Amino acid sequence: MRKRIKPSHQWVILLAALLALFALLAGQVHVHERVEVIYQEILVRVFDGGKPVPGLRNEDFVLHEEGRPVKVAYCRELRRSLARPEVDAGITAAKPKPRLFLFMFWLNEESREWPKAWDYFAREIYRPGDRIVLSDASRAVEVRSLEGEKEKVDAFFVDLAEDLEQKQLSKNRLVSDLQRSASEFYDDLVAYNGMKAPPPEDPLLERFKASYLGALNEYRLERLKGDPAWLERLAAALKAVEAEKWALLFLQNERLPLLHRDSRLLRDAPMSQDTITKLKRFMDETERQVKLGSDVTSYLRDLRPLFVGANTTYHVFLSDAAGEMRSNEDLQWQPVFSSWEGAFRQISADTGGRVSNTTRLGEALRQAAEKEDIYYVLTFEPGPGEDRRRRLQIEMKRPGLKAVFSRKLELGEVFPLKIQALEWREGKLTVSLADYQRTYGDAGLKGRLRVGVRAHVRGGDPLAVEKEILAGEPAVDVEMALHFPEPGSYQVHVEVQDLLTGNRATAEKEIAVLPPPVSAPVPEPEVDAPPLPEELEPVMARAADYCRRLKEAAFRFYCLEKVEERVLERNPLTKRTEPVERRWEYDYQIIGAGGTISEHRRLVREGTRKMDKANATLETRFSSHYSVFMPVTLLAMENRESYAYRLAGRDRIGRSRCVVVEVTPLRAGGVGIAQGRAWIDERDGSVLKIEMNPRGVVGAEELEKAAKASQARMLLEVTHQYFVVRGGLRFPSMTMFREAYVLEKVVTEKSHEMVGGDLNGSGMIITLPQLEGRRREIEFYRLRQDYGKYRFFEVDSSVEIKQP
Repeated sequence: MRKRIKPSHQWVILLAALLALFALLAGQVHVHERVEVIYQEILVRVFDGGKPVPGLRNEDFVLHEEGRPVKVAYCRELRRSLARPEVDAGITAAKPKPRLFLFMFWLNEESREWPKAWDYFAREIYRPGDRIVLSDASRAVEVRSLEGEKEKVDAFFVDLAEDLEQKQLSKNRLVSDLQRSASEFYDDLVAYNGMKAPPPEDPLLERFKASYLGALNEYRLERLKGDPAWLERLAAALKAVEAEKWALLFLQNERLPLLHRDSRLLRDAPMSQDTITKLKRFMDETERQVKLGSDVTSYLRDLRPLFVGANTTYHVFLSDAAGEMRSNEDLQWQPVFSSWEGAFRQISADTGGRVSNTTRLGEALRQAAEKEDIYYVLTFEPGPGEDRRRRLQIEMKRPGLKAVFSRKLELGEVFPLKIQALEWREGKLTVSLADYQRTYGDAGLKGRLRVGVRAHVRGGDPLAVEKEILAGEPAVDVEMALHFPEPGSYQVHVEVQDLLTGNRATAEKEIAVLPPPVSAPVPEPEVDAPPLPEELEPVMARAADYCRRLKEAAFRFYCLEKVEERVLERNPLTKRTEPVERRWEYDYQIIGAGGTISEHRRLVREGTRKMDKANATLETRFSSHYSVFMPVTLLAMENRESYAYRLAGRDRIGRSRCVVVEVTPLRAGGVGIAQGRAWIDERDGSVLKIEMNPRGVVGAEELEKAAKASQARMLLEVTHQYFVVRGGLRFPSMTMFREAYVLEKVVTEKSHEMVGGDLNGSGMIITLPQLEGRRREIEFYRLRQDYGKYRFFEVDSSVEIKQP
């Protein structure tokens, strides 16, 4: 037989076990060893009528520290749910953050619904690598693998079932004690009534009240009374764990057997009217005291911010204990308010969780898994002073919003950020960094750094290069390509900012730029490559130099991208093929350096609706990637062995005189190889426009074959325009794609022409409308992308253009 633990000691033992487990979990991630306090973070949840508010920025928060206004240096919005991993709006990658699940079983009896909830968790929510802590009122067990530690899980639930049996026996004893108190009071009243001179009834009433209330209070202290100190230590233990944390509390609604108005005692016992009045008043006061459960309410103001700061989302699942509804002639089961229930209801609301009151626990967990938790991490610089404890206050500028946060902050250990070394080699400056803050996003544990390099150029504009990176390791080397105009000695200034904390570090280095070595002669093209036409040699030499500068340039800009798509679609109501138009607007970012390029989009409008969707992708059938580097693909020196070039004519675009060069791939059947015409500025070799034919579009060959099989001819027109000029380089102003089909034979009304194929992986089937006539051209698809409102932050390596 197992040794029983006194209920008054169970919470102490459970908390000790939880603290030990959480300490181990916290140590498994990483340990901070810095002590310099520069920037601090505070976690905030914002609600509007109980609903979380997304899309807030730095300027939406008003932060005070010890009554003094403090500027919010950085604001991060994070979202998560049980069904999806945590996402940081500023980080895009795929590695999920470690997750910790704390299961808390505060049950009174066995439940048939609980296994359904556990099965749903194991099947739909759990993933390998998750940590699970199973706990009840007396024990806590850590589970690292549901498959590998099945015996440990089964043993926990066996012990839980035994404890529930003991709880039922405890409640049965309570029922017996209360029933005995009522029966003894009844018997005493009957005996008093048989006396010739009965004594006063007050002593009998007081003895009953002491016995009845004593049994109830003993049970309430063991099972219903909340312990604020216990909750405070639990929040502190969870805060130390570096993970995505979830607490799932399964709590059965409490019911107690209370003396009721229609009991035998009030109905049949011989007592005076004065005693009846006093007894009813005692019953009302006892019922109010038991049902109120105010032990923790007065502490909630301090407890709520602690749990918010621990960044653990609490989902509470309330259910009824079916076996506690039997009443007798004196006692009736009535719902009572548990202080634990009241505390965790409020904690769940403040931490973005959900409270369910149902016996269908499996369905309740599914609904909780879909609920999204949104919160913010604010970074700020604390004010001067040696006191590490600071009082904070956060207000929202927008009326009606409510912020929940930890009002007391202990200044923690923050990384000071260090530039460990600067090394110049082969045209690149390597900046070695360490001691920056890292935090978890969907990219895993990452730091966010901005590295800027400036150098004074004699007789010219300062050279300025800037780069933003994600750093997963505790230290990182960042390479910065610097293109100095001539040999000599240059003083380089480096400034690095930790974007998570706002910390900055600077360093300087003198760089000696040596004359470049004598270039080796360009090898002659292979035999199968035709020689460059003599009339094209001057302009193609300038184009090659332009492509070299474009490829080696460092640039970063934002612009507004307007996308219009028109496609023929079959109307399901009229059965007719009709044009359908769609429109989108994106904030479009391009970052290029060292021959590589990356692009990012944020959807700001879809049709007439305003949107705010980060890391958006084009939802169009056709998409053109990296249009800015298309001239390099066609005209760069290193690619010329793959093409034949021919003078196609001369043209004028605006004030620029252009040579039109036709570019044809040499390899037959070179699917996906760019092919078309380029308009090259005679003066500087820059490219103003490119028109591509089908071989330059990925997937076009399959569409062309399908069109021929349908006795149609496909027409594809792809146009790129580069009318935006910065730093001697041209950037896209418009991209247009047009897809049409020419029917060369008579098409009757009964014909059903089908063209099937894959364009850019879309796998779409094209249905041509039924037409009559000869050589009818049908425009099936048109896409136009316009780029405007450019905001340049950096163009080339020798020009700095600030945002207007």
